Amino acid sequence: MAQVWRRTVPKPANQVRFLNANTFINNSRGIVRQPYDFDQFGGTVGGPAVRNKLFYFLSYDGQRNLQPVAPLPALNIAAGSPQSVVVSSLAQYFVPYTQGSNNNTFLGKADWTINDKSNMTIRYNMGRFTGKNFENGGAQRAQEATGNSQNNTDNVTGSYTRVVSPTMVYDTRSTYLQDKAPGEANSSGPEVNIFEAGARVISYGRNSFSPRYTNIKRFQTIHSLSKTVGAHTLKFGTDFNFDRIANFFPGNFSGIYQFNSLADYAARRPFSFVQGFAGQGTEGALTKPNVSEYAFYGQDSWRATERLTLNLGIRYDLFRYAENSVLNTNAGLSAGRLFTNQIPRDNSNFAGRGGFAYRVTKSDRMLIRGGLGVFYVRTPAIVTGTSHSQNGIQVQGYSLLSTNPAQVGLIPVFPNVLSAPPALARTPDIYVFDPNYRTPRSYQWSLNLETRLAADYLLTLGYLGVRGQNLTRTRDINLQTPEVISASIAGGSGVSFLRSPGRVNPAFGRISLFESAADSIYHGGFVQIAKRYGKSFQFLANYTFSKVIDTKPDATSVVVGADDAKQVLNTLNPRMDRGLGDADVRHRAVISGTWDIDYAKSLQNPVLRAVLRGYQVGLITQIQSGRWFTASVAGDLNNDGSTANERPGFIGRNTIEGPGFASVDVRLSRDINVYRERMKLKLIFEGFNVTNRANFNNFDRTPFAYNAATRVFTGRAQYLAMTGSGDPRILQLAVKLTF
Repeated sequence: MAQVWRRTVPKPANQVRFLNANTFINNSRGIVRQPYDFDQFGGTVGGPAVRNKLFYFLSYDGQRNLQPVAPLPALNIAAGSPQSVVVSSLAQYFVPYTQGSNNNTFLGKADWTINDKSNMTIRYNMGRFTGKNFENGGAQRAQEATGNSQNNTDNVTGSYTRVVSPTMVYDTRSTYLQDKAPGEANSSGPEVNIFEAGARVISYGRNSFSPRYTNIKRFQTIHSLSKTVGAHTLKFGTDFNFDRIANFFPGNFSGIYQFNSLADYAARRPFSFVQGFAGQGTEGALTKPNVSEYAFYGQDSWRATERLTLNLGIRYDLFRYAENSVLNTNAGLSAGRLFTNQIPRDNSNFAGRGGFAYRVTKSDRMLIRGGLGVFYVRTPAIVTGTSHSQNGIQVQGYSLLSTNPAQVGLIPVFPNVLSAPPALARTPDIYVFDPNYRTPRSYQWSLNLETRLAADYLLTLGYLGVRGQNLTRTRDINLQTPEVISASIAGGSGVSFLRSPGRVNPAFGRISLFESAADSIYHGGFVQIAKRYGKSFQFLANYTFSKVIDTKPDATSVVVGADDAKQVLNTLNPRMDRGLGDADVRHRAVISGTWDIDYAKSLQNPVLRAVLRGYQVGLITQIQSGRWFTASVAGDLNNDGSTANERPGFIGRNTIEGPGFASVDVRLSRDINVYRERMKLKLIFEGFNVTNRANFNNFDRTPFAYNAATRVFTGRAQYLAMTGSGDPRILQLAVKLTF
């Protein structure tokens, strides 16, 4: 390792506020530009502690980010309408506020060359994050519906490499991580969610899951042994990972009101009320979804010929999830083999891998690379932890609907909440694992052709395919077979949709099944041209054409109400939701490059040489087509207790293409020699979205209003109206000192 000593001290980067622009939505609604401040600073230092033996490196980075949030309804409301009068009464919740982040990261690293056969590295990472109004934020959430959050992380990693013999190398790495993430609440009152025509108007009150915390202690140890035998390089190893988790998540403990229209809110007629309580003799909102992972692998890298290299391997993954001792003994659950104290184990996670690299020409001018393999992933702790607590006993949740005569009298008078569980029979919503649950997996295959067009230019044509199977999805199975309901479109033809007549097991509301039945397919082709740095210039241009089709997998739907939009429309026939994936982006292009404008260094005039040399220009341009969205409709057409995922039954999933995205970011910097070549000052000017393009990210997705009494769908004028846009033009300055 070369002996170097370097220190880099970046001075604060700060916004050029008077040149920043306002968002399109703010301008259209008469909201003045909100303040936005971003400061970044830090430094690095490193070098030898013991000559040719022990080296160290230290770095620190600090960020202070203040970003405005201007709450506004997700739909345009006509001035002078009855709805606008109600919105005016909510003016205190539409007051702009600031969302801020205070982030500090530190890295300390030491490399020790023990002898000519052994080397050791120790690394310590520390992260301290404090977020102001970061909890459950959003454009339709008032400040009191958010809360402050923290994330404190400490990570220590040690690695050791030993050359056992000229043909054998042993590597090991061990990591200990501790992460503490508490979240606070800005209010003590119940959360209030107000909708109009299916679109959220505003949320205020305590957010549904705070105050909360998630603490994780992780230990991971990896060992590998490599052996070269002729043209083969064999490698065998193990990877063990152990997470010990304490998650306190008091979801809905402070109560949640939902109003499906502004008129209902004005009349204090909630559509639903939800509140949770800790079960007697249980740990309530505290869960410990620990997980232990064991992986074993072997691979062979075989240089079959001078031009062809083959890689073959196999891996086995074993996941062990902690189970809860609380069993809900309901006879209906037992008859369906649904046991709330069990998480099914899948012991068949064998994964084969293969790949090749072939040099087509004698030189390295053209290469073909390809590969395929199977990959398994762990089930997230948010899913296993929810199965621990949401079993109808440990956390006793009450979901009360005004449309249910037996429940309407239990709803407290707004804005009060229940002081104790009602002394009445309840129908809790529960979560339970499918007894046939299997480990989510993906099959991936790729093929790339790389060719050198000229000395500095490389062209790549590539394809990637991914097939997801046994993907996690949450599905309510406690619904009776739907009936066909006839309806009509105002001034048009007749239509129909499906509606369930009620619950199968009357002892429960929703029985949400964590199943591994969703699937997906991705095909993507790309072309890329890269120019390596030469003659003071480099660039990278990439275009991808892709498509995703899936059956709506989602491994985060764990809260009734809050996560309803993540579930399929017809839970008894989820194939109806097969369509374009939420992540589908058909076209995406990225162009980036840097140009060192340093030609003045050859000038003879020392003044001109000093003024004109040392400049660098950078550019990043991103262009992509829009994502796909699903049309919605207000109300609970299919009678499943959810209004967030409702759509007219005659409209498929993700049939609306959202707005595209385009942004140009530029950077202009200049290096100034402060003291010979030993000290340099870098001045930096950066601009983001310099064209100030309005990149819309939210719009009205409700084409119809539905009248349950007349069964008529009426078109809405607000349909497709833009309601949200991304960052406008933002400019900033920075200074960096290196010596």
